[in-house]
Amino acid sequence: MKKWIILASLLLITACVHAPSSSIIGSWIQPISGQNKYQGLQLEADGRAYSLGMKTLLYTSWEQQGDLLILNGSSIGNGGTFPVTSIYRIITLTEDDLVLKNRSSVQSYKRIKNESNLSIQDFSFSKDSD
Repeated sequence: MKKWIILASLLLITACVHAPSSSIIGSWIQPISGQNKYQGLQLEADGRAYSLGMKTLLYTSWEQQGDLLILNGSSIGNGGTFPVTSIYRIITLTEDDLVLKNRSSVQSYKRIKNESNLSIQDFSFSKDSD
């Protein structure tokens, strides 16, 4: 019986150590290579998602399952619009930083804390007004 209690305690401690300490809800950006602009994503508490600065990849919804971030939306290009689901492993999630991995691609984002400091020229928003 003691072995089971110790094992259960170790599993609980391990789960707590790897649990995200911050909420993923919010706006996350990264610089666009070779440009003075940014791209990223906005994750709403109600499950809606928006692409920031991406005209051909439009996110519409998201969910988190453990350390996975699942983004749903549409890919626009090549004469059509196609549904897309992107699954990322959350490598780092802090108050300021989000690092996602999809196969061999690693994407690093910074949280936007004060969106009023950004100008519309910094982004091409896919967010439509409701």
